[in-house]
Amino acid sequence: MMKSLWQLRYAIFLCGTCMFANARPKVAFTATLTRVTHLAYHQAVKYDRVLSNIGRAYHPWTGHFTVPMDGVYLISCTAMSETNMAAYVQIIKNRQVMSTLHSSAGTYPQSSQTLVLRLRKNDRVWVRGMFHNQILNDNSSYNVFTGVLLN
Repeated sequence: MMKSLWQLRYAIFLCGTCMFANARPKVAFTATLTRVTHLAYHQAVKYDRVLSNIGRAYHPWTGHFTVPMDGVYLISCTAMSETNMAAYVQIIKNRQVMSTLHSSAGTYPQSSQTLVLRLRKNDRVWVRGMFHNQILNDNSSYNVFTGVLLN
């Protein structure tokens, strides 16, 4: 009986080792702004407060997410404008516009987009201002950029 129990435990260990050996690395990030941010024409938003960066693929000094492996990713962005001026930002993949967000003026409105994209290794995804002199209002992390490897 003892031998068969040991064999069962060993088989479970080997099976678990195989599962981990074939498991894909985890990739996920969430970053926010901590201050009012002024953007020039097509300037990348540099989200400066990194809440998570599993896989270290988000770069706060550029605002870019560099895709570490092929896969299907969820990309999400939330934007909040200044009260006296609307803000337009775009989610960019390489040089292609994937989505545009509009946060109107008046009442601190927020706008968000969530995309599911098939991305390839070394693709770059970021958020940029659409026009000159865009202002994202923030002092409490209302502006958020997130990416997660789904599959």
